[in-house]
This record gives sequence, C-alpha cells and structure tokens, in this order.
Amino acid sequence: EARYVTAKTTGPTTGYIPGAVSIHPSYFEHGDNSSLYYPYYTLADDGLLLEGDELKQAIEDLGITKDRTVVVYHPGYSKQSNACRVVWPLMYAGVEDVRYLNGGYPAWLAIGGETVAEPATPTPVDDFGATVPVHPEYYATMDYVKSISEGTKTESVLVDVRTYDEYIGEAVNYYPFFETHGHIPGATWM
Repeated sequence: EARYVTAKTTGPTTGYIPGAVSIHPSYFEHGDNSSLYYPYYTLADDGLLLEGDELKQAIEDLGITKDRTVVVYHPGYSKQSNACRVVWPLMYAGVEDVRYLNGGYPAWLAIGGETVAEPATPTPVDDFGATVPVHPEYYATMDYVKSISEGTKTESVLVDVRTYDEYIGEAVNYYPFFETHGHIPGATWM
C-alpha cells in the first residue's frame, strides 16, 4: 500500500487524496508540522536537514518504512519544489520507492481522482528498517557545491529553484541574517 504525502504550506484547503498525510515542506528540517518558521528562518542553520536518528524518527512518525512506496504531491497553489523538499529526504534516508505525482493535486483532480476533506492521521511505525542515511551520496556537502561553483566538478550543475527575485538578490526579507544576497556563483536559475 502506498503512502501519499502532500507538501502543504498555509493556503487554501481543497481536499486530499484518500489516505494522504499532510506535512509542511520543511518537516524534515524540524520534525514538526509547524509553518511558523518557514520561510522566515531566524538562522541559516534553521534550514538544515535533520540528522540520522532524528530524520529516521520523523519518517517513522509518518508511518513510513524503507520498503513502503511513498507518493509525494504538491497541493497546486504552491511551488512544485515544495514537494521535492519531501521527496529528497525520503530518498536520502533510504525509502526504496519514492515517487513524485506529476502535476500534483490538480492533475489528480483532472483525472477524476477520489478526494476527501481531511488528511489522514499517520500511524507511526516502530522501525524504519535501516540505518539512516542509506544514501549519503545524495547529500551535497559545502565542499562539493564549492567545487561545482568553482568549475572543478564539471560533470555537475547547480540549479537555483528559488524565486527569480531571490536569485538576483532583490528579495531580502526572508533571510535577514545574510549579509549578501543573490545566488551561488555558477548556479543556473530555473
């Protein structure tokens, strides 16, 4: 049985795929479902991924084991990249079958998919089934990113998926603790 997970920020609630649990896109950074911290982080470290056992526990709290299929979707009113902020930590942790629902909730509605008014309440599991992370190679360290930025790792590409105003350094209100704004040199905006 697949576990559907929707990455929802605050916004209009139009329904859910039956059985879907709703989590904030930053859930795997904090282990709670509060939206009070994002995008208004107080420190740069607020956006760091949970580590090891904390990440494992956050996944177990969603009722997910390494061998459960997980389908992640976005609600339609927020960026698709929010759903990817859920897909990546699950893959990094070691969930063997993580899928992204192409088109998100709007695509589900377009095919006449069944909906429910409220998200499901997950039943936590006792054991994820592996030591987290199973795929540490999915984590980009600062040294790795620097090598791409400096052009020494030419087989890799940096892609910036923030808003264009953030990319060009004009949106400064989200992260007041940074002295400089803009993008990492060599990054492509998408």
